[in-house]
Amino acid sequence: MQYIYTYRNNELIRRIEFQNGNSYVSSIHIDNLHEGIVLTSNDDFFQRWLQCKTKPELLETRGDIRVVDLFCGCGGMSLGIAEACRALDYRFVPVLGADMDPVALQVYKENFKPHHVISEPIENQIDSEIGAEISEAEKSFINLVGEVDILIGGPPCQGNSDLNNHTRREDPRNLLYLNRGREAVLGLCAVRPSAGSDSSGDLRKFQKRRRNGIKNL
Repeated sequence: MQYIYTYRNNELIRRIEFQNGNSYVSSIHIDNLHEGIVLTSNDDFFQRWLQCKTKPELLETRGDIRVVDLFCGCGGMSLGIAEACRALDYRFVPVLGADMDPVALQVYKENFKPHHVISEPIENQIDSEIGAEISEAEKSFINLVGEVDILIGGPPCQGNSDLNNHTRREDPRNLLYLNRGREAVLGLCAVRPSAGSDSSGDLRKFQKRRRNGIKNL
């Protein structure tokens, strides 16, 4: 994969070329750069990308990438996924953002306009033990999010921080990554029941995929 950058008419243009011959072009609007600028690394481009005063646009689309962001905060990781989608001509579709911090979740809502948000503990939605039957809460969660292409999950890290002198290593939130994180990842492998389909059969498929996924963790 090769990145080629050019600058023309206040547009910094990024071209990504793959070995199979496919290429994708995207750009950002930047003032006060001289024509013919040569960027020495991707970091140069993203430094200027962070300085953009207007949101870069998606000019063409090859389809949608449906994303769920658990422990989303204000959306730093979603922002990276959104730009990766734009670079490859995909539309970033924020299906759901979940976080218990109301201020961070409000920032996420204003920046990404997700279809759904959850402000309660995610273990209220993904509440069964590994290998157990799918709970009613999980069925509702599956139906809410539908099919998902990318799951982002960044559980709180405070319990593992050496700067935390209160709950370090003993923070109950540490288990969110070990237990609920697995359940959340596998829960999003569901096949969304379509109109007229056998939803119980779809849920059985989900359960099989979840158990197979556990074996591969």
